[in-house]
Amino acid sequence: MEGNIVSLNATVIVQMINFLVFMVIMDKVLFKPMITHLAKREEELNVLKLEAEELRKSAEKFLQEYQAVIAEAKEKAKELLNAALKEAKEERERIISQAQEEMQAKVEKAKAEIWASFEQEKEKLAKRVDEIANEIVEKLLKKAA
Repeated sequence: MEGNIVSLNATVIVQMINFLVFMVIMDKVLFKPMITHLAKREEELNVLKLEAEELRKSAEKFLQEYQAVIAEAKEKAKELLNAALKEAKEERERIISQAQEEMQAKVEKAKAEIWASFEQEKEKLAKRVDEIANEIVEKLLKKAA
């Protein structure tokens, strides 16, 4: 067996046994804990992914609710603004109408006062005409007599 590069002797068998013992120890000390740790880590990552997905869905739900509330608030504000504008327009129309009525009443009152004054002056003028006519008649009667 001298010509063989690999010969089986006791050292090779002891080395193989040492290697197998080393592998068993490594399996118990390193490989199994590492595989367990990696499996546990993968499980934790999956749990975290599920939690992240749930949080994302929850955030989307809250975002939709927020957007719905904002849209509702905008609609409510728009309705309030429109109501306020309508009320202001109605108030403006009421004030204008009231002012026009007051102005019309004042014009009618002024017309009535002017007409009454005209009638008074007309009566005074008619009385004065009668007085002047009576004076003329008296003077003519005096001259004729």
